[in-house]
Amino acid sequence: MKCIENDKVVFFDVDDTLIIWTTPLDEKSENAPQYRVSHKHVNELKRQSTRGYHVVVWSGSGYKWANEIVTKLGIEEYVDTVMGKPTYYYDDLPADKFLIRRYLE
Repeated sequence: MKCIENDKVVFFDVDDTLIIWTTPLDEKSENAPQYRVSHKHVNELKRQSTRGYHVVVWSGSGYKWANEIVTKLGIEEYVDTVMGKPTYYYDDLPADKFLIRRYLE
C-alpha cells in the first residue's frame, strides 16, 4: 500500500487547467492539437508545493498523459504524484462538502 504522509493534498488537472487547448482535441487534421501553458495554474502548483502541500497532477486522459505534460512543463520537482483522474469516489459526503474547487481565470 502507498501512503501519502501529508494531510495537505492538492490536485491539479492537466487538460484546460495546466494546459489550455487552442485547437479541439478531436480535430481531424494533419497537425497535432495545439495548447498553451496556463502559467497562472503552473505558478499556483509551484506555490502550493513550496507551502508544503503534496501535489497530485491527474488527467482524464490517463497517467501517461499527465506524466508527459509534467515533464514537458519541467515541473517534476514540484509534483509528488501523477495519476489518472478518478472515475468514482465513495464517501458519506458529497464532494462539495469536503473539496473546494479553484480555477484561475
